[in-house]
Amino acid sequence: MFARRNNHYVRTRELDLSISDSLRDIGSFDNIVINHFRLGREQLVEIKNHITDNGVLFICGFGYKHKIDSRIRKEDLIQQNDFDDLDKFFELINYSENEDDRGFIVTYIFRRRNS
Repeated sequence: MFARRNNHYVRTRELDLSISDSLRDIGSFDNIVINHFRLGREQLVEIKNHITDNGVLFICGFGYKHKIDSRIRKEDLIQQNDFDDLDKFFELINYSENEDDRGFIVTYIFRRRNS
């Protein structure tokens, strides 16, 4: 509705990120949102090829302090060092932690550096 009223073009894609090469051939986007999923190292390296200069990468999910249970495994938790290799291509513009009834949630917002 917002996009239509303001004459913006919106193209979305929904992917199963548990498939290792799911980012291949998706094209380029101004913004990428990854919600409740921990990307693997290979995907984090690859994502830079799919976001435009100054584009925003938003990643939110269960963080390193979240209680492990039958649904959420330790390897599912976003770790503080997951994004160490992104500095060359992305600038961290916001980081937040939130703990509530759902658990411990971390949010990272990066901006793609100009290539």
